Amino acid sequence: MDASEVADLKLFVDHCKSNPSIIHTPPLSFFKSYLQSLGAQIPADAQTDRGGVKMTEPEQNSDAEKPFSSNEDDDIVESDIELDNSGVVEPDNNPPQEVCDHAYFAYICCKLDEAIDYLTEAIMLNPTSAILYATRASIFVKLSQPNAAIRDVGAAVKVPSRLPLVLA
Repeated sequence: MDASEVADLKLFVDHCKSNPSIIHTPPLSFFKSYLQSLGAQIPADAQTDRGGVKMTEPEQNSDAEKPFSSNEDDDIVESDIELDNSGVVEPDNNPPQEVCDHAYFAYICCKLDEAIDYLTEAIMLNPTSAILYATRASIFVKLSQPNAAIRDVGAAVKVPSRLPLVLA
């Protein structure tokens, strides 16, 4: 055996020491029978109770899981409570709207005039969006149109907004 195999074997033995119930798994039945043939005493499976009955772990999706109860819990009776839903907004079941970033795609394709047109259309539809003005201003800077960029930055600053606007 080479050194790496011995190191792997040592890791396995350490794992068996920390979790002896691993020896009772079906893939390691050959190892268990080998240890017993040498006269080793193998501890009982931790998942088997004292009566020899195999204990099972509860299913994760089991509806039968109940917390431990005491005598005090038996006196508590659940009642159907009417909840006040007056302030609750019902969810809409509309499919999500399609988002088209025509201006962004035009910008990354270096079609700056087309990006300006899309942003102008978006500003006309939503004149209270400071980010649209700022984005269009940055494109005007790339087009070497400083006066148009200054106008858009001024418009972006005048828009009342709760979000801080970063103009770079």
